[in-house]
Amino acid sequence: MVSPMSIHQADKNRLTPNAVEVTQSDITAFLRCRRLYHYSSTLGLGLAPVSAIPHFVLGTLLHNGLEQYYLGNENYLDFYVNQAQQVLEDPSNSLELSQRLLEDFIIGKYLLQAYPTWDKAKNQFEVVSVEQRLTHRLVDGTPGVFVSMRYDMLVRDLAAPDKNSLWLVDFKSVRRMPSGVEEEVWGLRDQSLFYQAVANKVLKQQGTSVAGIIYIFLWKRMPTAPEVLSSGELSRRKDIVTTVEKYLEAIRENSLDASRYSEFMGYLKQTYDGKWFRRLTFSAEESQQERYLERLQKIIGEMLRPDLPIYESVSTLSCPHCDFREPCFTQLQGGDDRAVLNLMYTKADIRESSIMETVTLSTRKYRFSVLSSDDAPAYYRGLHYGDTRSGKTFLAATAAAVPEMSPVLLLDAGTSSDTVVGEDFGGRIDVIRITDVDVLNDVYHWLSEEGIKQYRTVVLDELDTLYRILMQDRMDEAVKEAQRKNESRDPARPYLEDYGILFNRMVSIIDTFLKLPVHIIATSWAERDKDPITGITFIYPSLTGKLALVIPAQFGVLAYQEVRKVPKAISPAGRPSGKDEGDVGDYTIYFKGTGQFIAGVRGPSRAARLGNLMVNPTMSKIFTAWKGD
Repeated sequence: MVSPMSIHQADKNRLTPNAVEVTQSDITAFLRCRRLYHYSSTLGLGLAPVSAIPHFVLGTLLHNGLEQYYLGNENYLDFYVNQAQQVLEDPSNSLELSQRLLEDFIIGKYLLQAYPTWDKAKNQFEVVSVEQRLTHRLVDGTPGVFVSMRYDMLVRDLAAPDKNSLWLVDFKSVRRMPSGVEEEVWGLRDQSLFYQAVANKVLKQQGTSVAGIIYIFLWKRMPTAPEVLSSGELSRRKDIVTTVEKYLEAIRENSLDASRYSEFMGYLKQTYDGKWFRRLTFSAEESQQERYLERLQKIIGEMLRPDLPIYESVSTLSCPHCDFREPCFTQLQGGDDRAVLNLMYTKADIRESSIMETVTLSTRKYRFSVLSSDDAPAYYRGLHYGDTRSGKTFLAATAAAVPEMSPVLLLDAGTSSDTVVGEDFGGRIDVIRITDVDVLNDVYHWLSEEGIKQYRTVVLDELDTLYRILMQDRMDEAVKEAQRKNESRDPARPYLEDYGILFNRMVSIIDTFLKLPVHIIATSWAERDKDPITGITFIYPSLTGKLALVIPAQFGVLAYQEVRKVPKAISPAGRPSGKDEGDVGDYTIYFKGTGQFIAGVRGPSRAARLGNLMVNPTMSKIFTAWKGD
C-alpha cells in the first residue's frame, strides 16, 4: 500500500556550491579504517571497484526487488531476475566471478519468493516513500558542512500503537542473523543513530518526525534437503537449515509417512520466523540523537583535517570482506598500491550537487520510473529502443512536425539517418554524423555555445554504436599509453580498467546532453537474453553491462518499439488463418514493461496518459499525451 508524501528541504539544508558533504558511509569507513576512508570516500580518492562485488551486488538487487514489491509491482520477481541477468552479462566479469554472482542470485530469488509470506504475517506497512535522499546542515557558514543519508523506505507501521507514526526501514542481507547482545548493538550503531537524527532534523521542519528505524534482515542462505539417515529416516537435527516445504518434499521423494514427522515440522514452522527473515525495531530518544549529532560534529572535524594521518586498521573481522583489501595489503607488504588502484578501481559516481526543493514521492513500477516533481518537466527525455527496422529513427524524426519540438537536430552515430535524408517530415531536420569522439566533442561545444538556439529537439541516434565509437577511442588511448611506457598493447583486447573508464564516459556524455535546454530523444537497438534461472527471454536496450541499467534510468520515458504483424485473414472463429509471411505490420511502442521487456514512464499521471502502448505512433501523439494537452 502506498501513500505519497512530499518532503521539502528547507533552504538552509539544501546543498550549496562547493559545500562539504559527508555521508553515513564516509563516517562508517572512517571509524572502521582510515585507509578504507581514504580509498573510498569522495573526500579522499573516491574510488570504487571496476568489477562487481558479489555481496554488494546481491544486496543492491534485493533492495531493488523489495522496493518493487512494496510499491505493488506484481512483476517484482521478474524485475529482480532481469537485473541479475544484466549483471551476469557484464563482459568484464571473470568466469569465477560470474559463477559466484549466479550462486548469489539464485539465493536472492529464493528470498524474494519467500518474503511475501513472512511479510504479510509480520508487517503492516503503508509505504510513504522509497529511496529518498535527505541532507542536514551540520556546520553553518559558507560553503558549510552537510551530512546526507538515503533511506530504503519511509513507512507508516499500521501495527504500531500510533498508526500515523513514521518509521525508516532499512533492508540488510546478512551472512548470519544477529543474536543476543548483537541485536542491542544494531540499535546503537552509527547508522541507526545517524539515520534517525538526520531524518528528524529534516522532517521536523515540516511538522512531522520519525519514531525510529526498522531493520529487516534477510539471511543469505538456501534451505537444504534434510539428510537421509542409514535407517531410511530423515534427520531431525534442530540446527538443520531447511523449511517445512523442503522437508515435506523430502518426505514425498522418499515415500515416508508424513505423520511421523508432524512434531518436527511443527518445530520448523515455529522457528521459521527469525531464521531467514528477522525484524528489529529501534527508537532513539531526542536527547540521544542530539548527543550523537554533537559527537558527529567532532568526528567530522577530525575527518576534514588537512593533515589527517592515513593508516590501516587490520582486522580479521573486516579485512576479509573489504572491497579495498588488495591495494591495502599490497602497501602493507611493501608494494606500490597505485598500480593495483589503477587496474582494479575507477572513480566512484560523483554525488549530486543539488537537491530539488520539493520532491514528490509516488508509486512507480520500475526503478527507472523515478521520483517526479510537483511541476511538470519542461522537456521530453525519451529513450526508445527496439530491433532494426522497428521505426525508432522514423518516429524520432516525426518530432519535426510538432511545433514545440521543431527544428530537430539528429546526431547519427551509425547509419540510421538514411531514413531521414530526403524525406519530408513536416518540418526541418538537420543531420550530423558522429564518426569519432572529436566530432562528438565539437558538436556538443557548438551546441552548448551557439547551436542550441537553432533547435528544440536533439536526437541521439544509436547509443549502442556510440559506445563502440567511445571504445575505439579508449583503445587508441590505451595503445598510446602503452607505447609511452615501451609496452605492447592489443587494441582489440580491452582490460577491466577500460570497461570502467568507458562506463563513466558513457554515463557522463548522456548526462551532459540531458542537461541541454532541449527535448532529447535517444535510440538504441534491443538485446535479448535468456535467463538461466527462469528460462525467460528478456528484452532490454543493447548497452554493455551495467549501462543497460544506468542509462535508461537517466531518461523520463523508456519505451520499447516493435513491428507487430497483423494477419491478413481472420477465421470465423476469430483465429488467424494462413501464413503471416508478408502480412502488414503495425508499428507499436510500449510504455509499460512486462515480464518480457523493460519499459516505463516517470510520473504516474504521465504514465497514465501514455497508457501501456501506442499503435502507429508519432511524436505528435506521444508529446501531446506526455504533456497532458
